[in-house]
Amino acid sequence: MAKACSSLCGSSPSGVPGSKGSSNTSLMHSVMKLSSLAPDNSPVHNLSFSLLTNLAVSRDCRCILQKSNFLQAFLLAPVPKVAGAKAAPAGGGGGNPLSLWLRLLVSLSSSEDGQQSILKVSGVLELLADLAPQRKHALLTLHNLCFCPANKSHVMANDKAMKVLLSCLESKEMETCCMGASALWALLHNNQRVR
Repeated sequence: MAKACSSLCGSSPSGVPGSKGSSNTSLMHSVMKLSSLAPDNSPVHNLSFSLLTNLAVSRDCRCILQKSNFLQAFLLAPVPKVAGAKAAPAGGGGGNPLSLWLRLLVSLSSSEDGQQSILKVSGVLELLADLAPQRKHALLTLHNLCFCPANKSHVMANDKAMKVLLSCLESKEMETCCMGASALWALLHNNQRVR
């Protein structure tokens, strides 16, 4: 599968008559452009984000996402008001832009280079910490970021993120408790500051 994903990242001559700009583009670049141009909640928008989420398993595709500064747009995703403090189920949330972005970030955060590229986005840690109490995908992304040695000091220095992870230990939901505990354990493991 990774080989198939990587083939989407290679440049190919543009065969579209009347196209302007660079004559070499990849399908990956086209999908990223579609996801940013299509109206929110449209089938094209939802499908392009689903495709990007699946393509994030490929190192080549993750590299393109990082180099293009595509992830900066996550900070601009509209945050719907959530009634109550209970986290939305991991599979829920429909196709609203924030849910699509969070699914993409979970997929990216499953690899170390993806974790590093997420944390390079200024303000992302604060936004994830704000969203984590209501959004399982935000909590899962925050959890995954704790496993990258290069990210540990950044996460530990962020008061919001640490408060969210510590509050997970008091949750009545076992899954939330376990995510918080394993994230905190990952932050402590082999950490020079803790010794």
